[in-house]
Amino acid sequence: MFKRVLLAFDGSIHSQKALVYALKMSEALQASLYLLHAYAPITSSSLLDDTDEFLDQEKAESLRVLAPAVHAAERVGIDACPVIVEGPAPEAIARVAEEQACDLIVMGRRGLTAMGETLLGSVSDTVLRLTELPVLVVRAEPGEANFRMN
Repeated sequence: MFKRVLLAFDGSIHSQKALVYALKMSEALQASLYLLHAYAPITSSSLLDDTDEFLDQEKAESLRVLAPAVHAAERVGIDACPVIVEGPAPEAIARVAEEQACDLIVMGRRGLTAMGETLLGSVSDTVLRLTELPVLVVRAEPGEANFRMN
């Protein structure tokens, strides 16, 4: 059924909970697992003296964010492929899922109030509009603010 799973991972509690689901699914289905972290697009106001230096810093930070997910995958015997891209998260998630021929996207959700979503938008809602792939949205409940991966 699902052979290539993409997990959007930003290190948040919500994405950590989604990681647990992605690992269980990948393990049970013997699916490939892609761990995606998207960093903010480069703008003229975000540039340092050297664009290469800025990109190196963004990539290093992305690797730091992805490290716990990579280690969690290794602990259960899944060879996960980290993917680091520039761009707004929703567009990056949809683009990488297509480029890697994934057949499932797994992501966390903050669970904003209706007003919060109206003001801030929702990455998961935008991804659902950008792709026709199945999307598993894992919601962390307010009481799970201290959720951590084992």
